[in-house]
Amino acid sequence: MNSKNLAGPGSVLFYTLCLLWLFLTVFLGAGCASGQKTDKHHVRKIILSNLHYRRPVQRGANFNAEHLEADFESKPRPDHKLDCEPLKSLFTGLDLEAVRECLKTVNDEGRAKKITYKLRREITPFLELEEKNKETPPCFVQILKVLPVPREIYFQASEAGSLSCFNARIPLVKEDVLGLSELFSSTQLNLTFPKFPLPEGDEETILLLGTWVMAPFFKGGPFVESKLVPQSLCSTCFEGKGLFKETDVLPPFWP
Repeated sequence: MNSKNLAGPGSVLFYTLCLLWLFLTVFLGAGCASGQKTDKHHVRKIILSNLHYRRPVQRGANFNAEHLEADFESKPRPDHKLDCEPLKSLFTGLDLEAVRECLKTVNDEGRAKKITYKLRREITPFLELEEKNKETPPCFVQILKVLPVPREIYFQASEAGSLSCFNARIPLVKEDVLGLSELFSSTQLNLTFPKFPLPEGDEETILLLGTWVMAPFFKGGPFVESKLVPQSLCSTCFEGKGLFKETDVLPPFWP
């Protein structure tokens, strides 16, 4: 092949068309797809205290797969509660008292600082501390270097006109158009200090950490893009426990 032809007008036109196709596929194509989805809700306030999550260690089923295809269903299949766990289980093994001490230490310094995390969308996603940030406190590196993130969440909210059950999920890298979402995504968690008030006790600490790991679900704006799901599905996920009714005294909605 003559190397001079690579710089010819036809070659330039070809690469221009490729770039145009890439732009249309990633940006406009995504916009058209989202416009066709009528079952999506932009939920702005959720009940965090009874939220349940899924974070299976194997890749889930492919929603676009045809019947009898290899990835038509999850393998192994979910358990009797759909592999759901309550929010507190996400932080099992984390020294919550040490977390509170760390937050107090950083807060007592009194200097304004920003601590940042980047979302890693693995099969079991997590937020990874950006250690190169000069403002990152040593105690964050020691005990809060990685924060596990749910792959999928089930929660209650009143966005549909009454207290209803919703589902939201974080797409894995493989599921994104051309695998380029990581390139264009700026999903991250920004924590600013000093911060008041600080959590007191394990329950408040879990709720605070819960707000941190929910950040990736708010990637499109001040809302969680969610699906309205049958109450029976939430009941299965929650094992019939902890679901609120309209007549109950509800906890504060977040955020």
